[in-house]
Amino acid sequence: DSGLQEMLDNGPEVASSEQLHEKFLGEFNAFSLSLHGISAFYSGLERLIGHPQPDVFEGMLDEHTKKADAKAFFTSSNYGTHTCSAIEWYFVVDPESGLEILEIDSWPDDPKIAQLRESSSNDCKVARPRMPL
Repeated sequence: DSGLQEMLDNGPEVASSEQLHEKFLGEFNAFSLSLHGISAFYSGLERLIGHPQPDVFEGMLDEHTKKADAKAFFTSSNYGTHTCSAIEWYFVVDPESGLEILEIDSWPDDPKIAQLRESSSNDCKVARPRMPL
């Protein structure tokens, strides 16, 4: 295929760190990069964000369901889902009990996946019980 050969010949376009910074700052208004002194380097992340939770699962549970922004809604850029961290957590970790815990009737629908469902007989995404690691 000539399109594939053209891609191979031209190689991928690689963005610079400045371009990536501008992309995420402009699209998501997410963050601004800054430099700090050597003391910030040696004091580490713990000085900025506190000590990590030694139990990873409990730490993730706290971050997704108990922090001040756990029920702050956002719309995902990939599927257009209107959701929050707590909903995302229970959808993945405990879909059977999550609706009751969150006191909601159903999981948020993904508009793009709903379109795929309408155009095919394939179930694109369904909640399933978490498998043990």
